[in-house]
Amino acid sequence: MTDKLAKKKQARFRFLHKLYEDTDGNEQVFLSDKELGRELDFSSDETAAIVQYLEGERLIESMTMVGHIKLTHSGVIEVENALANPDRATAHFPPGIINILHVGSMTNSQIQQGSIESVQAQTNISLNSLEQAVEKVLEAIRASGANDDQKELAEAHADTIISQARIPKEQRNTALAEKAWDKLRKLSTVVSLGKFAIEAAPIVSAFFGF
Repeated sequence: MTDKLAKKKQARFRFLHKLYEDTDGNEQVFLSDKELGRELDFSSDETAAIVQYLEGERLIESMTMVGHIKLTHSGVIEVENALANPDRATAHFPPGIINILHVGSMTNSQIQQGSIESVQAQTNISLNSLEQAVEKVLEAIRASGANDDQKELAEAHADTIISQARIPKEQRNTALAEKAWDKLRKLSTVVSLGKFAIEAAPIVSAFFGF
């Protein structure tokens, strides 16, 4: 495979994976293709080419008139197969394709390349960092068009996460914190704010060790 073709496949997978992450794999949720491309630092031409390819391979569907796209069932399977079996090729991507995904740098933490949001927790991840990360997600939901019930749920999930974080580690119910985080993350996706949860995920995972 030439370097040029390898880079194209990497860009296509990054885009498809981000669509999967931001929609939590929901095949009914439409997102702006241009916004996804901007968040990945792709030019408008690069984004258009990626969308054309993925749609041609039936991995996404496009609403051309409004510039929104959604995952197909085949697209969900493609991403999940790549994540579940990183050393195997999928129908459209080579083995090890997930190695090009970068969670991003994070103070006082270590990132393992090769698994999404795979974080080695260190004891010096601060409570303040965790609280700020969760609060940023919560503030985005408060300021959004979410209804009152959704906002109340978000507050409850955030309170659970932070209250568990403040408990001494040996007494902490990590499973409860993980469940609350998963619900807050999914709720942020439902109200089209999944990018905030994606940014916070490495810090939350590192703090609790899940």
